[in-house]
Amino acid sequence: MSNAQHIHGLMNELGPLVDRIEVIQQEAENGWAIVCDDDTSIDIECDEVGNRLTFVVPLVPIAEENQTETYRMLLTYNLLWRENGGIHMAIDDENNALLLADIFHVDLTAEALVAVVESLIDATRGWNEVLENAADPDAGDDDAPEEHDNAVAV
Repeated sequence: MSNAQHIHGLMNELGPLVDRIEVIQQEAENGWAIVCDDDTSIDIECDEVGNRLTFVVPLVPIAEENQTETYRMLLTYNLLWRENGGIHMAIDDENNALLLADIFHVDLTAEALVAVVESLIDATRGWNEVLENAADPDAGDDDAPEEHDNAVAV
């Protein structure tokens, strides 16, 4: 079985294994979009040459009044790649934060893919809370996610 066939098979298995997934739609030959019950969306692209899957998750927009502080926070988080399971942050052309993760798909199992997707869903919820609180300086940080809530378990 080729790598592409293996990944296609894993995507077919994924939906029934994650209760929070509502839809998995193939967007391109090697790309999928996942929509979850909380409106989280995860785009997945398979790089067959590099043997990796790239996950891209859009987050809430970054508040204009706190852009500098938020950018600093996102860049600092990128530096903590050992602690955060390899998740990194970016921004798109519309100033939305993006959560990204890459995993190697050689010998990837359905269970490992489930763990990654569930971790990304949890990290998305946590980061959206952090970014929303950054937009509201009066909001407390009692609800800020724990450091381990933003890691991808592989």
